[in-house]
Amino acid sequence: MSTIGDIAKKTGFSPMTVSRYFNNPARVKEETREIIQKAVEELNYSPNSVAKSLAKKCTSIIYVYIAPDLEVMHPFVQLSVAALGERLGEYGYSFLLSRKMYSDESCDGVIAIGLTLSQENKMAHFKKKPHVIFGNSTETANWVDVDNYRGSYDMTQFLLGKGCRQIGYIGVGQAKRYGQDRLNAYRDCLTANGIAVDESIIRMCDNKESAGYRSAKSLIESGIVPDAIECASDLLAIGCIRALNELSVPVPDRVFVTGCAGLGYDTIAHPHITPVRQPSYEGGLKLAAMMVGILRGENPEHGVYVVPEIVEHSSTRRQ
Repeated sequence: MSTIGDIAKKTGFSPMTVSRYFNNPARVKEETREIIQKAVEELNYSPNSVAKSLAKKCTSIIYVYIAPDLEVMHPFVQLSVAALGERLGEYGYSFLLSRKMYSDESCDGVIAIGLTLSQENKMAHFKKKPHVIFGNSTETANWVDVDNYRGSYDMTQFLLGKGCRQIGYIGVGQAKRYGQDRLNAYRDCLTANGIAVDESIIRMCDNKESAGYRSAKSLIESGIVPDAIECASDLLAIGCIRALNELSVPVPDRVFVTGCAGLGYDTIAHPHITPVRQPSYEGGLKLAAMMVGILRGENPEHGVYVVPEIVEHSSTRRQ
């Protein structure tokens, strides 16, 4: 069965233009209408679904909330949004990007990225519109998430495999589930390997380069130089390396440093940071597909993980 996305691919027009051809043809140029109509006939596309959508007063718009503390230019946000736009467009949907939590705006569904734990709990019982969140909800909301626990556990195990026994940790102290998952995995992996968790070498802070710098400086100036410092984000790792360089603690010759994201920031620092690489684009595609599935009356999985991977760079590779 052909879709609006199929017509878009065949004609070279955007899914939004094809959707407009059915919903508001007066706004489409005559020559464009002719090309689309020809493709509709060749693909034997039935616009009945469009008519049904109009009858139900559907807007073909998805409201996408991006938490204000997420930087618009961060690769995670850019990749996620790009994937949402691509996949939603294939199904004839456009999206409204907002920093303000949804409050009765005209749309068919809501996608939320970067929720705090309290916001996540509220969304789990959200009844106004079909919704999907980027994050691991333990309640009733549909969700897609990077498996942050697995990524952090694997990174701690990776460092142990390198011979590290004293592994410091700089984590995200904000009330975000991914920060908790990464810290819990670090603790659990050490315990599973018979190594006591040393609270004196754990620092929690905001997810900022400057906070990573201050945390690493505090750790070293306390008189402790661990075998490695595992950071819960690449930004924290960049700040950590800056502090270690300033304090003449060589990376990786004296201390290994790792991060999490692997979306470009990992190659800014010198040496380049070994990260847990997050498949953010894949996550965005799955978010959009889950949203569309719900709107179509399908029964998508309650939750879907995308699996990260460790990519070793020079911050954990001694000559």
